[in-house]
Amino acid sequence: MNTITEAELKDNARNGAVVCIKATKTSEKGFHLYVNLTWKEGDLLLINQKKEPRVWVSADRLLAHIDRNYRAVASLTIFLRGNHDDDPPSSNAEH
Repeated sequence: MNTITEAELKDNARNGAVVCIKATKTSEKGFHLYVNLTWKEGDLLLINQKKEPRVWVSADRLLAHIDRNYRAVASLTIFLRGNHDDDPPSSNAEH
């Protein structure tokens, strides 16, 4: 699994390199973020400083975090069902 840190995501967002952010509901009743960049193939899982997937317990906290830290990102997709924790969301999923 390819990953990205908070600092790397902030840099890429500032530089306009983030195509979109995808949030998926986890089995732990939280949300993971996957990021698609202009210069790298595939989705990158956002990880914390301990190299573990970053988890938000609610959608409102997740949206507040994105609004506060990644204002340059214009696209967010949320997947509520049908995804596994280890599988990045498909861009072809029905919305």
